[in-house]
Amino acid sequence: MRTMKIHTILMICLLLLMGNNAVLCAASYNAAVAQVQQQLKILGYNPGPVDGLWGQNTVMALQQFQMMQGLPATGKLDDRTKQALGVQAARQNTAGKAPAKITLDPTVKKIALRRTPAMLSKEEMIRVIQRNGFNHPADYAHIGLSGSITGTFSHKYDLRTFYGEQVIIDHVTGLMWQQAAAEFVPGGRVQTHIEQVNAHRYAGYSDWRLPTIEELASLLESPQKGIDFLDPLFDLPFWFCLSADTVAGQPSAPWVVLFEDGYVLNYSMDDDFYLLLVRSIQ
Repeated sequence: MRTMKIHTILMICLLLLMGNNAVLCAASYNAAVAQVQQQLKILGYNPGPVDGLWGQNTVMALQQFQMMQGLPATGKLDDRTKQALGVQAARQNTAGKAPAKITLDPTVKKIALRRTPAMLSKEEMIRVIQRNGFNHPADYAHIGLSGSITGTFSHKYDLRTFYGEQVIIDHVTGLMWQQAAAEFVPGGRVQTHIEQVNAHRYAGYSDWRLPTIEELASLLESPQKGIDFLDPLFDLPFWFCLSADTVAGQPSAPWVVLFEDGYVLNYSMDDDFYLLLVRSIQ
């Protein structure tokens, strides 16, 4: 596994020690931040995914922009920086964000995946992977989880943008995914993050949720890729992606997916997670 999370934590600590209070430790979606991230990307900077979270990538991209504009490179979104970026305060009223009508490809065979959260034992988790023909690149049989499997499950993705926010439609499962996961959301703030995304009506919708492990694991790609087992339409999560499912008898032990290395694992809520939210189209 790469050391992305360690580097991220070290960078945040360094910025905090430098007194840069632009780094927000409480991870939650913010429409104004997403607007800044989108504008930085348009201008050729790299703030990371447009996830509405004020992290170190956004700070560093903003500092680079400020230097190029001859502004103090504080990494803070002051009035002069807002003016130079051409951004304004995001509107709080989201009632005008009407949801787009989505029509799934009628020629594609539909596969229904479980949408209701459940508690699964290790044995049941292995059966979920095998029964659905999922890929599971890594071999974790030595700890009672799935071995390496080349599956038969396939998707038909469609990248769309609504209200400046990108989503991925899967015509096979009838699911709509956020194109980029929120980064390093503490376990104790997961529900708050979901509520804020829905209050914002991300991409025009207010029914975003955590995926079940069945939905999340379906995204794993073939072991033949070698690394980064997620379709490149998605921004690759560099840490554990959280599902709504937990281990049987252990409600604080969620099932997660690490797409970078390609495996499903039982973990602990006492950590941070990437959150790749999903909604059901039909």
